[in-house]
Amino acid sequence: MSKTEDLPTFQNHVIDEIRLLQDRLPEWRRVGPYADHLRPLDPLERREAERLDRLLRQARAAAGERNRERTRRERARPWSEDERWTLRKRVWRERRDRERELLEQREQTLLEREQELARLRAQLDRWLADIEQLAPELHAWCAEQDRRSADMGLTPALLDEIHQRRTQIAERHARELLARADVRAVIGASIGAAGRDPSALARAITPLLIALDPAASAFQQPVVIAALALLCLRDGDIERR
Repeated sequence: MSKTEDLPTFQNHVIDEIRLLQDRLPEWRRVGPYADHLRPLDPLERREAERLDRLLRQARAAAGERNRERTRRERARPWSEDERWTLRKRVWRERRDRERELLEQREQTLLEREQELARLRAQLDRWLADIEQLAPELHAWCAEQDRRSADMGLTPALLDEIHQRRTQIAERHARELLARADVRAVIGASIGAAGRDPSALARAITPLLIALDPAASAFQQPVVIAALALLCLRDGDIERR
């Protein structure tokens, strides 16, 4: 826990780490539109236009637009026999307006994806910083991963590799902490009230562990405390003793 960070905020970070460690399908593995940033964008295809049209209809339905209102909006200017000579021009104009609307929808989706990538990039930087703090001997490896992400961008395989390495290091530190009698005493005193809920256990033991050794680097990492809580409940060794 940093000097500028209060205890509730640090506890929330620990719980976020528990969710991340328990997540079977990480968010960067979930399929979404424009997930491959290396693939160049083509003009709107029929299937993409249909998908964007469905998203647009869903957004308007969520905003409270009814089908009758949508039909009235889409047919604001019904065809007239007097306009048969300008029919082709009207069709072209409405098709152009519709495609422009779909392109704006695609730009909005791309903007959301860009914001998601920026958030994942900040998360990856924090992961590499955690690894360097917990395992200083991996400084060269962290620098190599940083170069890979700069050259190739953020790929699911790269995020998986760094996440798995960080999890392994955190679990190694958690097992080392479990070998300490004072840490086991703190967990043993809290595990009865927390039950089998890892979030409740982590919230209970976090201030007690920090009070044991405020200068210990392992206690400054939310991922280590999260791994410690999950490890205790998974192995059940503390309960047996």
